[in-house]
Amino acid sequence: MKDKKWSIFFSRTWEEIYKDNKAAIAKDNLEICRIVSVFFAAVLIVFVAVAFAIRDTHLVPAYVITAAVMMFIWYMARTMIKKNDYSTYNHRWLVYAFAASMYMFSAYIIHFGNANILSYVALVVILPVLIIDKPTQKFIMVLFSMALFFVVCVSSDWAPSLQQEYDINVNLFALVAYLCGVNNCWVKMQAHDLNRRLGKISSEDSGTGLLNRRRLFEDLKQLDEYGEIAGILMCDIDGFKKFNDTYGHSMGDKCIESVGKVLTYYGKEADIRFYRYGGDEFTGVLLKSSKVPIETAARDVAQMVNAVDIRVPSGDTVNISISVGFALLQAGVDYNECLKYADYKMYQVKQHLLMRKMAQNHLDMGSMMAKDHRSLGLDRDRKMWESLEIKDKEN
Repeated sequence: MKDKKWSIFFSRTWEEIYKDNKAAIAKDNLEICRIVSVFFAAVLIVFVAVAFAIRDTHLVPAYVITAAVMMFIWYMARTMIKKNDYSTYNHRWLVYAFAASMYMFSAYIIHFGNANILSYVALVVILPVLIIDKPTQKFIMVLFSMALFFVVCVSSDWAPSLQQEYDINVNLFALVAYLCGVNNCWVKMQAHDLNRRLGKISSEDSGTGLLNRRRLFEDLKQLDEYGEIAGILMCDIDGFKKFNDTYGHSMGDKCIESVGKVLTYYGKEADIRFYRYGGDEFTGVLLKSSKVPIETAARDVAQMVNAVDIRVPSGDTVNISISVGFALLQAGVDYNECLKYADYKMYQVKQHLLMRKMAQNHLDMGSMMAKDHRSLGLDRDRKMWESLEIKDKEN
């Protein structure tokens, strides 16, 4: 990935970073919208009070309407952050509504108010450009502000020299806003990308690509607060120690990696979060939005893993299997207890499979012993008939 800041104009570097970090960037933009909008609304309310105090109320409608829009933007940004709704469409229209309302308010104040506050209004123009996260959209908003203020200056009754002076001032502020916005957003996006990569390293299991145990308990705590947990799966590879001792640690790692791929695939299909709990154990967290019931998920996971064959160095293929236990999270039950119960059920399944395998071995051994007895009996009968035939010939 290129590090040159200005490569955004000639490559897809900006787009790639944005795609990888769009949720974090959207949250950052919504936070800025929330803080700036409530602050600006408070300032406008003060302006309304001052206007009534000095009996100059011709700008009060603009103050009130803009303050109402800002409070609406604050409420929507706060709601999206609370619901973790960082979809591109939702947060973009909110940012653009914020920018457009700021520009329209500034143009209204300049046209109907005091032209001497033009520099202050031009400074306000910088704020929206700092929030918008893509260079193209930034440039479009800058062009919009330049065209808007040009129309305001031309349509005013100021002297031509003042019109030109004010228009130049606004255009300069708009260009400064664009350059500052591009640089600021590039730095923020790099910071988000670095945080994402560091977070991935600290929360991802390198052997399977699944999330690790540390991330499991972080997610369980957060999901439990929102009441999103439906149930928990506990999975354990059958006979993994024997497999590892027989074929070596590299083949053991390959076995765990294969199971991780199956769980990753099924997790995406069924909307289940899978984690590597440790060693040859894995955990799945079913959400209330998951697409399959927990019993079906347990059966599907066992069947999909049981269909996996590992090719060992000798060229043979070894079939692996997995034991799965599950528990539904009941109201008022702590998720740690649910996790322990799923682990207990998983070991019950493992013990059941072990007992069944032992019983099958006993049956196989019994059939082999019976077969040996039958073969011994046949040999004894054959020898007896052969001795009788010899005696008949001698007589």
